[in-house]
Order: sequence, then structure tokens, then C-alpha cells
Amino acid sequence: MNVWLRILILFPILFIFSALFYGAVFLIFPELYSASRTEYELLMSTNFSILFLTQIALLLGTISSILFVSKIINKESPLFLKSMMNIKGLLVGIFLGIFLILLTVTLMSFFNPLKIRYQGFDIRSFFYLVIFFIVAISEEMLSRGYIFYNLFSSINKLFAILSSSLIFALMHVFNSSLNTVGFINLILAGILFTLLYLSKMNLSIPIGIHFSWNFFLGPVLGFSVSGFVTNSVFKTEYASGKVFSFQGFGLEGSFFLTLIIIPFIIYFF
Repeated sequence: MNVWLRILILFPILFIFSALFYGAVFLIFPELYSASRTEYELLMSTNFSILFLTQIALLLGTISSILFVSKIINKESPLFLKSMMNIKGLLVGIFLGIFLILLTVTLMSFFNPLKIRYQGFDIRSFFYLVIFFIVAISEEMLSRGYIFYNLFSSINKLFAILSSSLIFALMHVFNSSLNTVGFINLILAGILFTLLYLSKMNLSIPIGIHFSWNFFLGPVLGFSVSGFVTNSVFKTEYASGKVFSFQGFGLEGSFFLTLIIIPFIIYFF
């Protein structure tokens, strides 16, 4: 079967499996049925039980759909899953994610001084550790795992990297706070994550960087994470009191990240 058809088939199957698991969450929390989009986003950001269970539902839906398509349609085992939980790879990715954030924040401070204010440690930070790790696993299994893995074995390698990274960015288009720079940065992040995966054929590296980027961006430094607002240990602001131009979507929507991530892409390429 054509590789593009295999990828196209994945998404309705992903929707079906995810809907089944999400249905269980809606049964537990019936208030989600009648919630408007604004109310739903508020429940997701304030009710940790709902947030946790919806992310578990998405993870189970992703795993189930990938296993189903791989076994039934591709007629093979998804070999990329074997490298997901490599400790060394996770640590390398986590370090790179933190390093990228520190470089981006440092670059920002050269143009407009920053004030990083301590707000106090919150036990919910441990909860966000779990949430963002689940998110990283789900998105990397889908993007760098199934989609890129299939493209890489079937088409031109460079085109496979670019195509899978574009699909990764398109998966975020329903985010109401997404801006043009944010969309470009998502493509660039997809390229970087893919190159890191290719460096060792180790899916745990992009999982690690994806996880640490989201966690240190939101619960630690207080930026939005792709439009999602969390409680944070610190609050990062311009010393002048000026509001960030990328406030809604978060640091991913900043041109400063673009300037940082491109040299990393060139280096790992």
C-alpha cells in the first residue's frame, strides 16, 4: 500500500480509538458534554483529574491506533516503539530541551531585559511532570514514530523529514492562539526532533527534548505552552512591564526561538 495512504488511514483510526477512550472520560465527567469551548479549556486548565484522564485517553488512543494500523495494514511490528524508553536517550533529550530554553531566554534578555520572579513551589509541578511526559510520548510516537518512520523507509529522506515536520505543525492548527511564527517554529522543531531521532534511531531523544521543553517552559518559567497556561514556580516577564508579543501561544511563537533553533538544525543535519 502507498505510504501516503497508510498515513492517511491512520488519522480516522486514531480518531475512532481516541473517541472510545475519551468517551470513558466524558462518562466520568458529564459536565464536559455541555461545556462550550471556553468552558472546556477552563476545565482542562483547572481540573487536574480531567486533564490527566484526557491525556491518558489520548495516549491509549495513539498506541492502539498505531498498533492496529501497523499489524493490520502494514503487516509489521512498529519497531520504533522499542527505543521509546531508553534512559540515556531521554537524558540527552531532556538536557537539550533545557539548553534550548536557556539560550532562547538569554537571547531575549539581550534585546529587552527580563525579570524572573519566584512565585513559590507548588506540589502541582510534580503533576505537570507526568502530564507533559505523557504528551511528549503521544506526540512523538505519532509524529517521529509512525509517520516519519513510514515516510523515511519509502520516499526521499530529506522530503520525509520535511513532510513529517509539516504534518507535526499541522496537528496544532486548531490551537486558537497559534500565530505564523509559531507555525514556522513548530515545523523547525519537527525538523530538529527528527534529526535527533535519526542520530541514533532512538525515539527517546525527541521524547526527552519534547518533555523538558514543555515542562520548563510552563510549570518552571511561567510561559504558555502552545497556548496552554499552567501554574509555575517562576514568572518570566519583561523588566519594563511590556507584554510579550507571543503571550498567547508562548515562547514557541517567538522569533527568538527561530534564531536559536536554526543553528541547531544545521549542526545536527
